[in-house]
Amino acid sequence: MKLINLVFFLFMVVMNYLANAIPINGKTTGALSAQYPNLFVPAGITFSIWGIIYLLLAVFIILQFKEQNKQMVAAIGWAFAISSLLNGLWILAWHYEKLPLSLLIMAGLLIALIYINIQLRDYPLGLTRAAFGIYLGWICIATIANATALLVAWKWGGFGLPDATWAIIMIAAGLTITVLTLYRSENPFLGLAVIWAFAGIVINRQADFPAIAAAAFTAAVFMLFVTIHLFYKKLT
Repeated sequence: MKLINLVFFLFMVVMNYLANAIPINGKTTGALSAQYPNLFVPAGITFSIWGIIYLLLAVFIILQFKEQNKQMVAAIGWAFAISSLLNGLWILAWHYEKLPLSLLIMAGLLIALIYINIQLRDYPLGLTRAAFGIYLGWICIATIANATALLVAWKWGGFGLPDATWAIIMIAAGLTITVLTLYRSENPFLGLAVIWAFAGIVINRQADFPAIAAAAFTAAVFMLFVTIHLFYKKLT
């Protein structure tokens, strides 16, 4: 299982590298995101979190070879390999502009990460739980963003409601989903990624859509309190 995890991790990293280095299908991941403009997308700097996620996952790959982590690796099972495969496949679906397929793959990735975090909830807070918690928190928000991009591509009218209203609704939905997931997985690290994502929305919208920025700021503050509460609960 350890070698399988390593192989699929490398597959994921290589796919994400090639996505922008070639780039796949002639467009970078960011350029494709720009094709589907919406008010839920956070500032570009926010996506730097992927560097932290991949670094922490690399640490997990190393730690899994330690005998003391044997039970933890067994608890995760095939879920990490599956999540890495789905991550790489998402790159292909996204870059070839198969948005419905990309959303299905993203949903599968989300489910795999929820499973991993639930399996690890009885383990002490550490680098492995930080890796999968931050990863899950980011994918929760990314799934909503993926769905939003699909609706933009389909030119969905939003039942006549303004785009700003829908952005606030999505922020509220994102907060609700992530808070529930945080408590279900008992992983406060999840909250850190969500706070970062909401902060990115504040940065991106404070000048042109202050109401959206205010909603994102409120959501970030609420998630901060929830995260602190769960950290306190787990560490005492």
